[in-house]
Amino acid sequence: MRQYRGRPASHQGREAGLPFWAPVVVFIAWAVFSAYPQIKYMDDRLGETYARRSWAVPVLTALAIIIGVALAAAAAIGYAAAAAASGA
Repeated sequence: MRQYRGRPASHQGREAGLPFWAPVVVFIAWAVFSAYPQIKYMDDRLGETYARRSWAVPVLTALAIIIGVALAAAAAIGYAAAAAASGA
């Protein structure tokens, strides 16, 4: 049986997948064809009466959830490692 060494011939010289600049092109296309017309529409329709709200509460809530999940995962991994080390 032949052992695998290195990358397959189809991947030599270039990684498979999209080029590095593809997400930038998608973002620019989204901004031009979707975001800017929506911003103009809302500005024309509501003008100065649009009530802008802060992003602080949603961002801090998401950050707290991410930190909480990370700490819970670390505690679970530590508990499992301690249990395995003690032979339980």
